[in-house]
Amino acid sequence: MSRRRSTLLELKPGESFSICKQWDGNPRHLAEWSIWLAPQAEKLRAAAEKDAISDFDLEEQLRLSIEQAKARAIPQRKPPTPERSQPQTITRGTGTHGPAPQPQPVAVAAAPPKAVAGKIPYNIAFREILQFVTSELKASGEQWNDQAKQDLVSTAFIAAGKAGYLAMWERDK
Repeated sequence: MSRRRSTLLELKPGESFSICKQWDGNPRHLAEWSIWLAPQAEKLRAAAEKDAISDFDLEEQLRLSIEQAKARAIPQRKPPTPERSQPQTITRGTGTHGPAPQPQPVAVAAAPPKAVAGKIPYNIAFREILQFVTSELKASGEQWNDQAKQDLVSTAFIAAGKAGYLAMWERDK
């Protein structure tokens, strides 16, 4: 199965697809793989496209964009006051009176990245795709080598990322 064909499907999480291997049994001939979306997945995609077109509201998108920009706005710096504009001199210790006090580092706790609503964290998506591929191959009686499984998992994972369905990694505390 070529990576190109499976990537063109742009599989989304939860979408069903079918794979068919056609081979005449002759070891000198290569097997031909066919891959396609299941009819139910095609219907769901068509319905989603129809909803996306009808829900398209430019004014609403612009309003949300402005709100997001305001939330990210960086506060303006204050202009320097006369005492702040003077260069500061640091007196180093001579050994007699001890070293000059060093500024203490300030610990700042970083807020964990928030998952975007409707998006799946990378680590969870990876686990789900891997479990799905493994279980479906087992259920269908197919025995693929590790490289073929890895190619399929990678293709599905990359397609989900390109389609915007993935969010930041979810870290355990």
